[in-house]
Amino acid sequence: KVAKNDLLATIESNQSLTTYELRTPQAGTIIERGVTLGEYASEQKPAFIIADLSTVWADFAIPRRDLNRVKIGDAIIIDVEDGGSPIESKITYLSPIGASETQSAMARALVANPDGRLRPGLFVAGRIIMAQKPVDVAIKLSALQTLENRSVIFVRNGEKFEPREVELGERDGEHAEVVFGIEPGDVYAAKNSFVIKAEIGKAGASHQH
Repeated sequence: KVAKNDLLATIESNQSLTTYELRTPQAGTIIERGVTLGEYASEQKPAFIIADLSTVWADFAIPRRDLNRVKIGDAIIIDVEDGGSPIESKITYLSPIGASETQSAMARALVANPDGRLRPGLFVAGRIIMAQKPVDVAIKLSALQTLENRSVIFVRNGEKFEPREVELGERDGEHAEVVFGIEPGDVYAAKNSFVIKAEIGKAGASHQH
């Protein structure tokens, strides 16, 4: 990282032997160095390339079938795929030209990058809400388990969790609508439901002995 007016190199003229200082015109990060010590410096080749990475572009390929549903200003949730929490941003640009190879068009989000978490060149994934539907009851998909070929979730009953068969409606990437099976206000296991399923399996095995 460099600040504005930092000294990057000194260059000596072959003709006059005068020494010139090469200083940064702006603050940023050196992402490429094109010269080495003792090498001939040319105006045709950049000596250093400096980028301001405090904000970056995140580009997303929008499938052709969804192009009419994406608008500038739409919120987008960006998964950096580094194990950290997602980043919220907005679509700031939609390309008027599509890519023939992928039959998609590019949507761009301008994203603040103060800690350098977003590194240009690495893949990220984006989620845009295409449509919304209010439902009376929804559960997290992580709560769903299959027990005796039935879709169940584990609902708290006193000190224990018991399996409850549910009928599901529409779903997105995180939640599913519950048409029948639980009521608003019921407490269910949204995480680690497989542990409860395993405990029930152990109990069933012990009863068989």
